[in-house]
Amino acid sequence: MEHNFLGESWGKLATKEKDGLDFDENKVDKAFEKHIDIYSRMQIIKENIEDSNKFTPKDIDTLNTLYEMVFDNVSNYVSAVHDTELAQTPDNTEDMKKDRNIEKMDRIEALDRTRTRAHNALIESLNFLKRNYEKLGLDISWRDDIGYDRNEIREWAQDVMRYISNKKQGAERS
Repeated sequence: MEHNFLGESWGKLATKEKDGLDFDENKVDKAFEKHIDIYSRMQIIKENIEDSNKFTPKDIDTLNTLYEMVFDNVSNYVSAVHDTELAQTPDNTEDMKKDRNIEKMDRIEALDRTRTRAHNALIESLNFLKRNYEKLGLDISWRDDIGYDRNEIREWAQDVMRYISNKKQGAERS
C-alpha cells in the first residue's frame, strides 16, 4: 500500500483549529481555489500551444519539456517538505534532545538542505518557463499570480499536488 504523505501534510491544516491556532477554513479554500485556477490556466495555455499552428515543433517540444520540469519540481519539492516535516515531528525532536543524537540532527539538516535545493529548482523552473512563454508572446500572468515569495510558491505547490493527488485518487476509484 502506498503511503499517503500528501494527506498527512494537508491533514495538519485540519488540526490547526483543534490545536487552538487561528484557522480560517474559508481563507484556505479561497487560496486553494486561486492556486488551482492558476494551475488550470497553465494547462490551458499548454493545450493551446500544442493545438496551434503558430509555434514550431521545436517550440512546442521545448515548452512541453519545461512545463513537465515545473511539475516534476513541484512533486520533488512537496516530497522534500514532507520528509523534512516528518523528521521534525515532536517524537523525533524530543528523542534528539534527550539523546543528543547527532545522527538524527545531521539527517534533519541534510533533509532541510534537500528541501531548499528542491525549492530553488522549482522557483528556477517557474521563472525559466515564464521567460520562454514571454519570448513567444504567451500569457505569463500565471507567474505573477503564483507569487515570488518563497512561502507563496510553497503554498501553491502544495495545493497543486493536493489537487493532482485527489484527482488521481478519484480516477482510480472510478
